[in-house]
Amino acid sequence: MDRAASPPPGDEEPWSPQGDPGKDGAPYPFKNQTEVLKGWNKLRMYMPGLVLIPLRLTLVLLLLLLAALIGAICTFGVSKKQLRERPLRGWRRQGVALLPWIARAILFVVGYYWIPVKGKPASREAAPIVVSNHAALTDAFLLMWTTGCCFVSRIENSYIPLVGKSLYAMQTVFVARGDSQSRDATLDALKQRSEEKGWPRVAIFPEGTTVNNTCLLGFRTGAFSPGVPVQPVVLRYKFQNIDPSWSGHRVGMGDLFFRLSAQWVNFAEIEFLPVYVPNDDEKKDPQLFADRVRDRMSDLGRMPKSVYNVEDYYLQCAAAKLKIKPEDVAMGMEQFKRASGLGVGDLRQVMEKFHDIDVSNTGTVTYPDFIKLMGMPDSEVTEETFKKLGGTISGKYKEKSTIHFKMFLKNMLTTGKGLTAEETVREAFDLINFRGTGKVTLPMFEALLKLACPDMASGQASALFKRVDKGKLGYIDIVSFGGFIRENPSFMQMFSLVRDSERDFADKKGGSGTNPVRKALAAREAGKPLEEAAFRALVDAHVAEKERQRAAARRGTDMPLGLDHAVEEEGSWDFGREHNKSMAW
Repeated sequence: MDRAASPPPGDEEPWSPQGDPGKDGAPYPFKNQTEVLKGWNKLRMYMPGLVLIPLRLTLVLLLLLLAALIGAICTFGVSKKQLRERPLRGWRRQGVALLPWIARAILFVVGYYWIPVKGKPASREAAPIVVSNHAALTDAFLLMWTTGCCFVSRIENSYIPLVGKSLYAMQTVFVARGDSQSRDATLDALKQRSEEKGWPRVAIFPEGTTVNNTCLLGFRTGAFSPGVPVQPVVLRYKFQNIDPSWSGHRVGMGDLFFRLSAQWVNFAEIEFLPVYVPNDDEKKDPQLFADRVRDRMSDLGRMPKSVYNVEDYYLQCAAAKLKIKPEDVAMGMEQFKRASGLGVGDLRQVMEKFHDIDVSNTGTVTYPDFIKLMGMPDSEVTEETFKKLGGTISGKYKEKSTIHFKMFLKNMLTTGKGLTAEETVREAFDLINFRGTGKVTLPMFEALLKLACPDMASGQASALFKRVDKGKLGYIDIVSFGGFIRENPSFMQMFSLVRDSERDFADKKGGSGTNPVRKALAAREAGKPLEEAAFRALVDAHVAEKERQRAAARRGTDMPLGLDHAVEEEGSWDFGREHNKSMAW
């Protein structure tokens, strides 16, 4: 039901996380504005609530029971399949017509005594579909009272005691989220009900979730796929002490009901906007249709548009389960998808990786925890990888160096897209596949890791090899390597840093230096691939030479690179070592 419109190639929008929600001027929709009650507000809620809550709860349950009884009578002898395929008629339809009045009674009981209505509801023939913003538990009751409509609702709501019978009697269109066949069936049902007479109007909340009534999320396209006229409706809730919106993660449905029931009076307002009739382009493009209706609701309904959509809500739910602050994953998913080509699944993987590293659940990752997760010892390469992901290394205070989640997320995703591209992954695998067999064994892998981390123990290299070789083949091929890199883009960052540092190392010295990978690849291209033992010897010589260079730099001496020439000319490690000693002296 949902499709993201992509900009023309080369015209992608720049993306960055949306800053601190509520502090950068943009409305933040996923937080109840009075989620934490303090002082007088809390006392003012509890005092009248001692009387109002039991009374109102009893009356609401009685009204729901009455609605369920009417629903059961009106659908007696009618199967669920028949309810989906044809509208109720005669006395059954007249009985269902009582349900909107019960909805109004429930609103009155919980404190909505007077509800201003602006504009006029259109007829079913003029607009078979109603679209509205979604903020509170009472939204459905407001629309049901004013339009007599049915709804598109998730299948789980049909199992709610007292409510399920009424929903079936109203001939609600149920959809199973995550089931593509169910979504297709829902679209077919919408088209059928838009074209056939006798059906009630269908009300849809195209935002896909509830927000705090400060803005409009991006619209999903389901309501606009039939290509028929729709009537936009804007629901507003005014409050002083208790925000009635069901948004965020701290105020649940039960808590919200008790809060509203504890107030003497609650306020709501409904505004019916003019019917929007789509043109030919909008009929062919549901996303264009949805965007323009949203623009109309924003302009006429005085409701600002948000950069967020329902996928941002899904991310925040996932973040809450991982004990990451939901506000820290405020992405602006629609813009992010267009700019990066990545989706919610990619972000969830990054959050899970961060959660694995963030052992203290503080929202920050320390450098020791980072290298522990990578399974590698401290080295220049791991330091540079940490910095590339947004961390700061503070010299002797390295253990206290940290990455905040939002910076980790930004750098992992914006750099990870290029690092995990198919061409880049193949290039990296080609780097380690120096024999050209397509199979990298454990000894070859250990030698390559030694280039990145000279202090890496054999056990650490073996453990990392097993992580890459998930199929337990005994070697790494392009498939297992690519899968590992896509799940762990920080390792691709490491490979890139090794490659670039080796290139710089050679270029600065005016030759190939002691770069074993370059020598191995050159030998492979010449049709004489190096044996594993020869490659390990080159790696050992290279690591030793770089360490000598660092030692010389620490002593303030620029020791020239004579080792590589000496090894090639004389074939003797001892001669190369003595040769360098004499030149340094």
